[in-house]
Amino acid sequence: MRTENVSIFSGTVNTDGNTYSTPINVERKAEVVLFLDVTEATGNDELTVYIMTKDPIGGKWFLLGNFDKLKDVSTDITYIINGLGSSIACRWEATGSFTFSLNASMKD
Repeated sequence: MRTENVSIFSGTVNTDGNTYSTPINVERKAEVVLFLDVTEATGNDELTVYIMTKDPIGGKWFLLGNFDKLKDVSTDITYIINGLGSSIACRWEATGSFTFSLNASMKD
């Protein structure tokens, strides 16, 4: 089983994400472990990070999972086994300023 580690997003966000992070190819992957690391958070604001997969024919994005209503500096992890589609990316909703990274460890 081969493992590939990639960064999906790293940066500071201040408002809702109107675009997606750069998609990563997961076409031949059987599972992915996602690592969310929020390193800066303001006040009592909230951050939700959505994991999306893209329909390879229609081009529309669909929800795979999410990290919900984070308020503080924190870390979280989630696993997705099968059903990854051909590409994944993230988008976010934020009511304040957050700095975070989302990394993935993917296995064939």
